[in-house]
Amino acid sequence: MAELDRVYLDRDVSSNFVLGSPAERSQYHHWEGPRPLQDRVVWRDVFEDPRALRVAVDRAAGDPRCQAKRGEAPHHLSRTCAADAFARLSLLHGACGRTLRWGRRLDAMSQPDVWTGYWELARDHLDATKGDRLATLHESELHFAWRLQKCRRTWSSRSGAMGRVVAVRPTPIQFRARHQELELFVAASRLGSTWANAQLSPHVRTDYADVNAIAEHDLALAYLRRARASAPAGYDCPQSSPQARHLHLPYL
Repeated sequence: MAELDRVYLDRDVSSNFVLGSPAERSQYHHWEGPRPLQDRVVWRDVFEDPRALRVAVDRAAGDPRCQAKRGEAPHHLSRTCAADAFARLSLLHGACGRTLRWGRRLDAMSQPDVWTGYWELARDHLDATKGDRLATLHESELHFAWRLQKCRRTWSSRSGAMGRVVAVRPTPIQFRARHQELELFVAASRLGSTWANAQLSPHVRTDYADVNAIAEHDLALAYLRRARASAPAGYDCPQSSPQARHLHLPYL
């Protein structure tokens, strides 16, 4: 684990193929978009001190100034409202929620080796000639094994980091397996996290009231949000149509 920590803790969080579990693996993204240079998030930011993230989010979520609603973007309060902590806690919930859920299910079934079958299935779906993708998948399997251990340590530490932040307003759609990933992500973007706005989750429908509010603070970031909304998001119709793949270009 010490050697894997050395390899992975300072790696960008968006660099791996499988983010949830092999059983719920996502497809390769058609367009990831540019990564912000001034708000790079690595796994150390997520795993190093989960309790500190939770404390910062709890404190900010209880502040009425930080309870941004639809069409509000108080980016001038991003530091006061711990926008970066919201983004990183959202990542923790997304990266560990599904993983721990599957891990507990397999443990209860006394089938901890089932993971191997899922990875073999993933490899079968890749064309053998796609050497670069196959190498990425092999490496992602190792990364997943590392992250599973980090998530289990976070859960067993009783830091409370994976618990629900009651003061965060629930979003219309809640993914229980991902804990509060979606709600924290939306809050982070409204409060001014550059990373959250530039790496808009495919599970979050872009709200144009939010985009217009962002434009009052940062026009370039608002255009980037608009571009992300026009990029295909896999199962998000109608953006998944063949014509949709080019719609983001005018906004970029």
